[in-house]
Amino acid sequence: MWWKSWKAIEDKYVASYSSVMDFMDSQGIKWAMPAYMIYSINHYKEGSFSVDTTIYTLERGALGHDKKDLFTLEQKKAIAKFLQFMVEVGDEWVDAESAKTALDKIWGEYL
Repeated sequence: MWWKSWKAIEDKYVASYSSVMDFMDSQGIKWAMPAYMIYSINHYKEGSFSVDTTIYTLERGALGHDKKDLFTLEQKKAIAKFLQFMVEVGDEWVDAESAKTALDKIWGEYL
């Protein structure tokens, strides 16, 4: 179950480990975030808590417990676009209010 790349993380693991990023440092969040964002885009209508916890992690700045910002400018732009999409799909499927808060407070400057 140990992966060499985030691309190898299967959806079933993302769905099963919704709160794992709460226990990661910044490097771990940076590594896992793409898998969680892609999962969220592909499965937001299924009610998986992993979708909202991805948004909540970004709402807190995605810094991990060590509070380091390791994202590149391009990654920050991708995160901002992801959150914008989550706001657009709306409250019927995701916590759009938290996604908007994350954009307003942190990530919106990268749009």
